Amino acid sequence: MNKPPFFVLVLLCVLCAHSQTTLLNVANGTTLRISENTTFRIGDLTLRPSQDIDISNTSLIQSNTPLSLTPDDQSIAKVFTFSEPQVGFKGVLRMYYKDDELNEVPEEELHIATHARTDDTDWNIDMNSLRNSVEKWVSCSLTEATSLGQITMGTEYLSVELPEGATEIRIY
Repeated sequence: MNKPPFFVLVLLCVLCAHSQTTLLNVANGTTLRISENTTFRIGDLTLRPSQDIDISNTSLIQSNTPLSLTPDDQSIAKVFTFSEPQVGFKGVLRMYYKDDELNEVPEEELHIATHARTDDTDWNIDMNSLRNSVEKWVSCSLTEATSLGQITMGTEYLSVELPEGATEIRIY
């Protein structure tokens, strides 16, 4: 029996390591309505809108490829992407995670991060996110209408480089 060449096995492992899964497909001309205060869970993402929301003309894709949230910080290895951003979401977002998806992001510092478009580099990181490390989820409540293009988790640090010779910094 012929064995496949080693590089083929390596290529398959690389492709599997950076996989994408389509979780939801709402075709052109159709709409998925999530009623106010209804919990809608698909995969490891939960939406609970505070007002009715219609999802249309989009696919929801889950990827395990981390994204850059800031020049120094990456997301966890779980990202949800709407192929067409969903506009006007108000309510609760909850993401579930596994320890092996943390991508060196400290579990106790996880926050929900969203932005409107995949070409947008300005992430909205909800610093009031709630965490449950036993059940492995993080949630946030969006009180302002938010466009959901991508959703992930990460942390945001304020990094400051001290001038040479400085030993402290004061923030007023």
